[in-house]
Amino acid sequence: MGIYTKLGSNLLAIQKRFGLGGTDMGLLDDLMKGAAGAGLFAVVSNVINQNGGVQGLMQKFQQGGLGDVFSSWVGTGQNQAVSPDQIHQALGPDQIGQLASKLGIPADQLTQHLSQLLPQVVDKMTPTGQAPQVHQDVSPDAIKNILGQ
Repeated sequence: MGIYTKLGSNLLAIQKRFGLGGTDMGLLDDLMKGAAGAGLFAVVSNVINQNGGVQGLMQKFQQGGLGDVFSSWVGTGQNQAVSPDQIHQALGPDQIGQLASKLGIPADQLTQHLSQLLPQVVDKMTPTGQAPQVHQDVSPDAIKNILGQ
């Protein structure tokens, strides 16, 4: 899986450098359809599960000073954007390092992906605007379905 992730990362860098193609999400969508996507689904699943589900992840973001941002993803209104640095701040260097190592990509690339994926996933996991009170593990396949891949 690492080679596909690196290939996707290189394609993204080339696309950005030369202004080719559409948006980063377009390329991310393409990556998520392949083996690299399976790794990203697993990482997003891992982030949610390791932190105690949506409710636990919300607490983690609140502790990191990003409660308002996370609450916007849960709520029924517009999702606030989150930067890769904010993802790193909320999840902490240890968790980011472990997850990046699992995927075989640099930490900054991982936080870039998570900054795009987490708002969408949390938003779709909370359609009523409420975080589930009971934690149930979320599988990578569930993340894939949530994102419509």
